[in-house]
Amino acid sequence: MPAESNDMEQEVRELLRSMADDVPVPQRVSRPAVLHARRRLARTGAAAGVAALLLAFGVVVGIRTLRLNESPRPVTSPSPSPGAGGAVRLSWSMARTGPYVFAGARIHGVSAGGTGDVAVGSRGADAAAWTSANGISWQAATGALGGPGSQVMTDVVAGGPGLVAVGFDGLDGAVWTSVDGTAWSKVPTNPSVFTGVGASKILGVAVGGPGLVAVGHVGIDAAVWTSPDGLHWSRAGDPGRLKHAVMYDVTAGGPGLVAVGTQGIDIDAAVWTSPDGVRWTRIRDDASIFGGRSKQVMDAVTAVGWEGVVANGRSRAAVWTSIDGITWTRVPPAQASLVEGSPAMYDVVSIGASLVAVGVGHGARGEAAAWTSADGTIWSRVSVAAAVFGSNVPSDSMELSAVVPNGAGLIAVGDTPTFDARLRYDGGLVWMAKPAR
Repeated sequence: MPAESNDMEQEVRELLRSMADDVPVPQRVSRPAVLHARRRLARTGAAAGVAALLLAFGVVVGIRTLRLNESPRPVTSPSPSPGAGGAVRLSWSMARTGPYVFAGARIHGVSAGGTGDVAVGSRGADAAAWTSANGISWQAATGALGGPGSQVMTDVVAGGPGLVAVGFDGLDGAVWTSVDGTAWSKVPTNPSVFTGVGASKILGVAVGGPGLVAVGHVGIDAAVWTSPDGLHWSRAGDPGRLKHAVMYDVTAGGPGLVAVGTQGIDIDAAVWTSPDGVRWTRIRDDASIFGGRSKQVMDAVTAVGWEGVVANGRSRAAVWTSIDGITWTRVPPAQASLVEGSPAMYDVVSIGASLVAVGVGHGARGEAAAWTSADGTIWSRVSVAAAVFGSNVPSDSMELSAVVPNGAGLIAVGDTPTFDARLRYDGGLVWMAKPAR
């Protein structure tokens, strides 16, 4: 949410500057920053976006949704969502889940796996997960999700024993595993792997390298972890090449793997590549592509089934593309239809030969938003009924934070800080998008 995002951004900026000034690094991160560590670092005055690797081989990052016990009350767009010049046309709807299923929850990630769709995040001070067989009806998961301090799941992927979720437990990075998403076990904390100077947070995970690759930060430096099975983890990467940085997302693509995030005291967008998940190299900084007058943050990256990679960032929304993960181009905001309303993009995914990005519109009311593109360079904002993305909500905003393909189309998750008894918004939210007929 806005306050939490700004808190997180301010803390990272202060940590980076404290290192530059030789000031001792703070050892604690406040609870608000904990809630939205993955997709929402910067807001006001920041260029936030998605990076799309337009590669001839496929995407390997999965995120999806959960389940409920309530009878569905879908709200559907009255007409198919228009795509941008040849992009897939989708019809979006919100799954009305009842007033208590996601009450007080923040949903950060979603993946296909287990019994259907699995979403992860937090509720109160505990990590939380949910499962769904159809994207409409959801059920809360059980297992080792709580404990002293704060626990948050930030991302989830099908892998290891079935599903692997990452996040943090207090000041330590954390990993949970599940066979089917309904019951979770926490991987024992290894101080030499998940702990460091300052708070450690694992923010993204993908299948790749030796099995699984996770990214995030330890203190004020980016960090990478690898695992053959989701149960046994090791730190990877040369710490000297990851200083003063945060990695937010990772995908298989380019020379092997591509990670995106931000680096430097001035907070510029950054890209790293790896042939194996263990050895990482940062792409040469080019201020004309990765820099700017304000903050530039790459939030998400995906490989596309037609020669390339796409990355996106946050408010103001931004898009970068690459055909190999090494040479990048920033899409002009006007060309990407990202100028009006100061929008923010939090995730991007490929569906068929098209791309779909999700985030928040930042219009007169802070409604959720989605965009489509056929080539990663020309984007069109999806038009839906007001009730679907929340432009009719009287206060605060809805946000789409993660999206993933499923057999029927797409599942997207997010949340709102507003509880409205009439509209029954209750924290976590789920949307579905199906190809228009």
